[in-house]
Amino acid sequence: MILKNGLFITGEGIEAGGKSTVLEKVASRLEEIGVPYIRTREPGGTRIAEQLRAIVLDPNNDIHLNTEIMLYACSRSEHIHSLVLPALKEGKVVICDRYIDSSIAYQGYGAGHSEEVIRKIKAVSEFATNNLLPDRTYLFDIPLEESFKRMGLRSLETQTDLDRIEQRAREYHQRVYDGYHHIAKQEPNRVVVIDGTQSRKKVFESVWNDLEVFLYKNSQ
Repeated sequence: MILKNGLFITGEGIEAGGKSTVLEKVASRLEEIGVPYIRTREPGGTRIAEQLRAIVLDPNNDIHLNTEIMLYACSRSEHIHSLVLPALKEGKVVICDRYIDSSIAYQGYGAGHSEEVIRKIKAVSEFATNNLLPDRTYLFDIPLEESFKRMGLRSLETQTDLDRIEQRAREYHQRVYDGYHHIAKQEPNRVVVIDGTQSRKKVFESVWNDLEVFLYKNSQ
């Protein structure tokens, strides 16, 4: 399959929603059918962006929220200009684990900011990325209790391997969850909500069934 243009696909959701696992399966399927792609993540994706990721997620760092917002934007700018935009120009599918929606959900809604401040957070990322928006975003939706349960199992119930964001209070994560659903309601043509409580096979099939149609619409 040859695409007319590159496609930018992102995965979003609260912690332990299964998006990384499913996006890996999507990448494998693209390889099977001969569609050129890259798989990346935010924060991160390039050497400099990964260094910024290490700073912003290190639980030993006490970072002001405004600084956190700007560090994410700096990482995103480096990532988009050095990796994502070149790949899209080459006609590849870019599969990205988190993007601007994460900043809006976590640093905006999660922090309890007003809509005015959230618009500013969005504007910072739009400047950093030359207004690049995903063609398709999959929001992996699981209840907050399920997220906490999975995080506990992942950390062997010690909490020692959780990053700065994961360690925040339940109320914070509830606001993040609500924020994601607010984004989905605002942009239903871009954001596809996926029931993450299904089996991994069914979650993948839900994503792939939508993405496959979207791919063919954009193929030559």
